[in-house]
Order: sequence, then C-alpha cells, then structure tokens
Amino acid sequence: MEAEPDVITHETDQQQKLEISEDEIREELPRVLGSHTFRFAHGQQTFLKYTVQEVLAARGYLIKEYLIGTEALGRGEAFDPRLDPIVRTQARKSTSGWL
Repeated sequence: MEAEPDVITHETDQQQKLEISEDEIREELPRVLGSHTFRFAHGQQTFLKYTVQEVLAARGYLIKEYLIGTEALGRGEAFDPRLDPIVRTQARKSTSGWL
C-alpha cells in the first residue's frame, strides 16, 4: 500500500474543502513568484517564499512577525515590529491582489 502524499486541507468560507498536495504547492510557488504580480516585488517574493516554506516544513505555528522580519527580510536582531511595519506591509501587499 502506497503512502499518500502530504496534503494541506483548507476549508473555505463556503465550507468546501480544498486539498492541495505539498508537491503541488512546491511546483506552483516558482510560477507565482515569477508572475506579473510578484516579478519585480522582491520584498513580497521573499515574504511569500519564506511563509510558504515554513508552513510546508511544519513550522507554520512558529511564524511570527519578528522572525519574518529578521530571518526573511534581513532586518537584524534589533528589529522591533512595533516600530517597523515592514512585515505587515509585505503581508498586505502580498495578499491584496488575490485574497
């Protein structure tokens, strides 16, 4: 009996289940990052790539504004998300076109 591939399940507002395999997500991510929306938006690319990779690595529950700022966006250990809105800005820009 073959093991089923890892699948991410998301329930939409309409209570429909959407199942997408992790392999499908990994295959689609470069296409999304190369799309017209993200092609020249390097901060948004970095934000999206980091968050998707963390979720796929089963570390989604660890994603915090400080970690995104320091690990993904290179803000350094002195980064204070209360004073620097870069993470919120990139999150808003990254999702505004398609959510």
